[in-house]
Parts: sequence; C-alpha cells; structure tokens
Amino acid sequence: MVGRGIDPGDADRIAGKMVEKNAWIAVLRLPTGFGKSTSSPIIFNRLHGLGLADRMIHVLPLRAIVEDLYVRFLCSEAREDLRGVYEALIGAGIGRGDIAFQSGDLLLKHSTIECREGESYSAKKDPLFDSRAVITTLDSFMMNLMKIPVAEVFKAKRHYASPLARIFVSAVFLDEAHYVSGDPRSIASTKLLAEYAQNARVPLILMSATIGRNHIEKIVGNHLKAITACLEGDRIGGRCDVEIDGKEFIEKASSISWRIRMIDEDMVVDKAAELVGIGKRVLILVRSVKRSAEIYRRLRERGVESRLLHAGLTLRDRGEVLSDVRSMLETKRGFALVATPVINAGVDMSFDAAIVEAADFTSIIQICGRVCRSELCGDAEVFIVAQRSSKYVLDEIDKLKNIDLRIPFDIKDRKGYAVLLEIDASNTDIKGVGREILDLFGLFYPFYVSQKDITKYLLENMGSPARRSLLIQVFIDPGRDGIELRDVLGKMITVDAWDVKRCREYADSYLEIAEENGELVVRENKEAWERIRMNLEHPLRLYRSLFHARTSGSRYVVAGGILIRGEGYDKEAGLLCIQEGGEG
Repeated sequence: MVGRGIDPGDADRIAGKMVEKNAWIAVLRLPTGFGKSTSSPIIFNRLHGLGLADRMIHVLPLRAIVEDLYVRFLCSEAREDLRGVYEALIGAGIGRGDIAFQSGDLLLKHSTIECREGESYSAKKDPLFDSRAVITTLDSFMMNLMKIPVAEVFKAKRHYASPLARIFVSAVFLDEAHYVSGDPRSIASTKLLAEYAQNARVPLILMSATIGRNHIEKIVGNHLKAITACLEGDRIGGRCDVEIDGKEFIEKASSISWRIRMIDEDMVVDKAAELVGIGKRVLILVRSVKRSAEIYRRLRERGVESRLLHAGLTLRDRGEVLSDVRSMLETKRGFALVATPVINAGVDMSFDAAIVEAADFTSIIQICGRVCRSELCGDAEVFIVAQRSSKYVLDEIDKLKNIDLRIPFDIKDRKGYAVLLEIDASNTDIKGVGREILDLFGLFYPFYVSQKDITKYLLENMGSPARRSLLIQVFIDPGRDGIELRDVLGKMITVDAWDVKRCREYADSYLEIAEENGELVVRENKEAWERIRMNLEHPLRLYRSLFHARTSGSRYVVAGGILIRGEGYDKEAGLLCIQEGGEG
C-alpha cells in the first residue's frame, strides 16, 4: 500500500507557493509509505524549471539507507514504479553519470550496480557535491556546509569553497527530518541551515511523516518563512499551504484495523514464534543491541526462521541480511526480523505484524509505517513491550485504541496520529541548542575561516557538526595472511566511541587504506596504533589520537580504522563486544 508520492502537478503548486510567499523552506508532512523519498526529483524538476536550483542534494540521517535511495535513483529507468523519478531527472538534464552518493561506505564506491540483466554501472562517490544529483548523509552534508570539507577533514589545507558553492546552487531535501530533533547539535546545525536557505535563497525541503509543530519550531523558528504541504484535509499543526490529493492512500490506509496490545517481555519470543507459525512476517523493534541478539538467538533455538539487523554488522553482512529479508517478503512466507532502530529510517519494507520496544510514540508510528505498507492486510497487530517502553507511553497506551497509526488527522471515528506527536513533544526537553549554535558561529558565518579554527573545532567537538556522538570505523580481521581491500571494505563497521571502549580487549591494530600508483591498498600503521591503543577508553582523547594519525600520515590515506580480532565478531550476531548494552 505504498502511496503515489508527489506528482508533477503537486510539485508545481509547492514550487509556486514558495515563490508566491517568498519562502525558501517547505515542510513536506506526509504519512509513512506515501512515497516522500522518491518525490524529491519531481519537486526538484519544477524548482529547476523556475530557475531556482541547478542541482539537488538529498540528505538522509543514516549512511545505511543512502545506498538504497542511490540505487533507486540510478536505476529508475529500469523500474516502472520509478518512471516518474526517471522522467523528472531527465527533464532536468540529469543522466546516470550525474547521479552520485556521499557517505563513508567505501564498499559501495568500489561496487558495480546492476539495474537489470546485462546493464550495470560503477557506483560514483562525490564528496565535493560536483554531481547534479547527490544522495548523502547528514554528517557529510553538514560538514561541507560548515566549511569542513568531508573529503579533506584530515588534510593541512581544506578547500571548503568548492562544496559550499555547490550547495549554494542546489535544492536541499532533508529526509526523515524528525531525526534531527533528538540531538542539540543536529538541531543547531539544522537551524543554521534554515537561516542559510532563507538568506541565500536556497530551496530547503524538510520531509517527514512525524514532523510536528515542535520540530518545525525548533528548526524554522518564528522569523523564517516556510510553507507546508500535506494531505488534503490535514489541519494538524496549523495551515496547510499545499494540499496533496491522497484519497486513494487514505481509503486504503483507513481500511487497516489496528490491534494494539501490551505484551510482557518474557512473552516476546513466544508471540513471535506463534505469529511466524501462522505465516506472518513479523518485525521486532528492540532498543538494545544486546537484547536484539538475545531474542534472535532464542528464536533460532526454537527453529523460527529469523534474521537480525543492527548497527554492529559489517557492511557485507548487513547487505546479505537485507537481501534475505527482501526475498522472504516477496515469497510471503512467515519469518521474523529482529532489528534495532536502524530499521526506522527510510527502509521500504512491509510486514504483517510488529512487536515494539517503544521509546516514544514517534517510534511506534514509524514502525507501523512498515506494517501493511505495500499491501492490504486487514488486521494489523502491534504489540508494545511493557518493561522496555517509556513510562509516559505506557501511561497513555489507552489512547492508541482509537487512533489511526497511518493517517495524521481525524478520519471517520478515529483520531489521527498527530495527537501522539503532541504527547511526545510535551515529554521531550532538549537542552544545549543555544551553546551548540554559538560553537558553530565561528565556522558558519565568516566568509573566510582559517585552517587553525577548523582544526580547533574538530578537536574540541569530536569531529561532526551534526551530532554529539563520535563515530569511528572498525574493521574485522578476516583471519588470514595478506589483508585484501575487498575483505577490509566488506568487513567495516561504524561504531560509537563508547563501543570502542567496550571492544578494547579485541582491538589489535590500526589499519589505513591508502592510494598507491592509482590503486587502493591496505596497510598497518603500528606507530599510530601505539598512541591510539592508550586512549581506547577515553572518547575525546581517542578522537584526537585518530586525528593525529590521519593528519601526520601520508596525504594519500583515504580511510583509517581500528582492527578488531575475528573472535570479537559473529557473522549472524554481529560485533559481540557491543552487545553489553546501549541503543542502536
């Protein structure tokens, strides 16, 4: 039951209203499954036709979903369901060679993408945003915007003017925009992006199913102009400047009968086994990596067909899991996918039932967007795990009995899910945004920023202007002599610095991927490792030692990471040392 998405007529009205109101920010508030992500080329086509943008940058919160959207754009000609995307791109003069991605996924960079039999293309990575259509991560985009060119973070001279100039002539689509509202640094950088969009006349489109008034106020404030596009009949959160005809989507979505029940955590495996036994495809959302692995292990012991997806899988193993899951969804046989919140953003899959550890109501709405998503299924069962959900969610759980979890506004005898977003807003208090904005002022506002000031910000704030947490690359040792490039790239995992602390007993060395004679090679840097290993328990000092390793080494090094011994990783369970707690 995937929606129709935005059509050219809708895009005309969105672009026209932005011009009429002199508003360079648009909020696209449409339900999960409506087709927001693949609507960006269609909106861009109209903005381009009006001379408002020469290129488009589609920003996603997680690198894990960049590949999926990149492949959909690249292969749009070969898919009938993406014909509108292909026509919009071609109409704006964007061919396959003009479509690129930007993330830390070096495996994708060295991959060949097969769009259809006998038709394949080499993936194109573009950290400078030179291509006319770029799908990128929030981290990469914000670094380029804040004059920290992602391609030159560790170089003595950083040429930030080039990617900044590309942003200046682009339309920027911030997908899954609700993700930025949980971290004061991401809120701060997005607020500055909104200021930039209005003052520099750069079209900025915020897209999310669960972006409420509080999200919009945090990002846009009261002094910037913004228009809102939403489904016809949606009056939640004030005006709707452009109404999108969603009659067919609403008719199908409102036919779903949501059955919401509480479940004890001790009954999760039993309930999942029961549902799979009658042929149901079940999504189990677990907030902890450790618990996700435990639930998966118990399901396998019971003989239940299941897969595990969390942030501690290597790029290659994660790709295999997603491929298996898509295959099983197509064959419509019963199975369970146990996943952490990495499943919440932009993953286009449809299940029959869900079991949820609910941090908030937004997570319930997002997960329900993956239940009965692509087809009608009558009753949709959703089980909320009592001991693992937030107290205020449990206190308000009765409100779910009369709420449509797919439609934001009231319809028939049911309330829209927007009332749940208001409850989330009243239970969320993010502090420290003002301080983060002040820290970013020195990068964002000056026309010229010295290399010294860029380095100072990086060392004091652990790298990213988009998040407070520090992300570090680790590589799983393939366990044989002569480490080859494909092995290393396929066995890469991005982890939080605190995870490195938990994995220190398995940390074995520091690897560099460097360019030699036009080819990438893998090598150990034992001198750098001596400094790094002494700081594994201290995230800020760890970042500084990694930064020193990259800046003091060869200028031909393109990536680096900590080598984890093979016994610290299991192909099915993932990185074992991070399964001692924590989200993700």
